[in-house]
Amino acid sequence: MIKKKGKIKWYDSIKGYGFISVNQDKKDVFFHFEEINQYNFGVISPRKGDKVEFEILKNRKGPYASDIELTKNLLKN
Repeated sequence: MIKKKGKIKWYDSIKGYGFISVNQDKKDVFFHFEEINQYNFGVISPRKGDKVEFEILKNRKGPYASDIELTKNLLKN
């Protein structure tokens, strides 16, 4: 699958979800923190504007971002 590029539009760390603005499309894509690959390596919370690469999958509720890679190192901010 070809990964898309985008930026975190917003993220609610309490609820654990947010939206990504997709560079190639005009629609935003839902994501859940468990889909972030670096989550298990100490990344606590993505921030608005962080760049990401991801795949778009669909479930019964609609499209969502999966296999999310943070392309900006959050730990240096």
